[in-house]
Amino acid sequence: MTEDERQEAQNEKEFVAQCELKRETSVDRFIGWKPVCPPLSQSLVSACQSCPRKFMFTHRYRLRRKGRPRSRALDIGTFFHKLMGYVFAGRSQDFASREVGKDIEKIIRVAEEQEGPDGLLPGGGTVGDMSSAMERNLAMALVMCTEFFNHYPLHNKWKVVGAERTVQANLDGIASDIRGTIDLELEDAETGEIWIVDHKTVGGDAMTRVAYTGFDLQSLLYRVLAKGLHPDRKIAGVVHNIVAKPTIDFCNKDRDSVWVDKTFKSGPRKGQTVQEKKFEGVPKFENYLERCREWYDLHNDEGSPHIIQSWWRFTGPTVPEELYYQLMQADLRCTREPKLHQFYRRTASCQAYNRLCEFLPLCEGNPKTWPGLIEVGYERAPDKEEHV
Repeated sequence: MTEDERQEAQNEKEFVAQCELKRETSVDRFIGWKPVCPPLSQSLVSACQSCPRKFMFTHRYRLRRKGRPRSRALDIGTFFHKLMGYVFAGRSQDFASREVGKDIEKIIRVAEEQEGPDGLLPGGGTVGDMSSAMERNLAMALVMCTEFFNHYPLHNKWKVVGAERTVQANLDGIASDIRGTIDLELEDAETGEIWIVDHKTVGGDAMTRVAYTGFDLQSLLYRVLAKGLHPDRKIAGVVHNIVAKPTIDFCNKDRDSVWVDKTFKSGPRKGQTVQEKKFEGVPKFENYLERCREWYDLHNDEGSPHIIQSWWRFTGPTVPEELYYQLMQADLRCTREPKLHQFYRRTASCQAYNRLCEFLPLCEGNPKTWPGLIEVGYERAPDKEEHV
């Protein structure tokens, strides 16, 4: 036997041994506790498709980094969803703003209880930082909500039959429950049809987001869930209310201002008088709203609207084969005993928004080192944190 043949035989022997180890070795022994079987949701299915290994850590074993803030500042999208829900339900924007303000107060109270002796929160930052961030996010969400209804006023032919309802359904052949929270359900008073409404905030071009709403996973799942709520009604389609986030912040430019004369006292423009803005007081939301209106109007005039209401009528069966196949794949990964080769790594998910995945130390290390790494740097998240 030549050297090359001996090396090839050795490689094959090691490969077979490795495969046997993967087939026989449960991940439980490396993690330290049993996996859970979570319900299927849009975020879960997407996570499963993005990276099976990260999905296993996050959704099956509920791993997370230690020191992650337990109280987080609500983001713009969360505020926007809450505000839109109140207004669609017939409440004023002032009422909606006050109710959301109460949510902020609750989060701040919890954060104050978690504040350490050094004045920092478990994940870093201060309560003041968190409060300021939420104030800015709420200001921007209020602008987005106001501008949306300026573009698309409510029509009296629509009746709200459900808002922010968490729904659960089951399908034959799928062992896991299917769960999701539908933003809004509207009934057409003229036809009796039910339309699903999904609010979306985007950081870029709103027109780009419209392009694939017809086969959006969330829309297809919500159709299944809505049919369970209204079995005798036609689920006509989905409405996407898409609003781009303004690229301007609530800041000192939103103070009251007056135009004053300024005369140059030296230099080549000595003696010339020009007008400039003089700011005074504190930033006002009304001024910020006006700047954002100008921002939205500018983009609408340029032919690239940043506020869009997209209507898509469903066709075909309630559960198309394409959706069923995705659910079936995710269901297997939610119910079977995790084995490493079944929950493989995908490098496409190792980096997002210029940040490395929090599970990279586990992925690049030997599973035998996981117990030590987990003890030092990770913890089990509460079951109630499952996203739908």
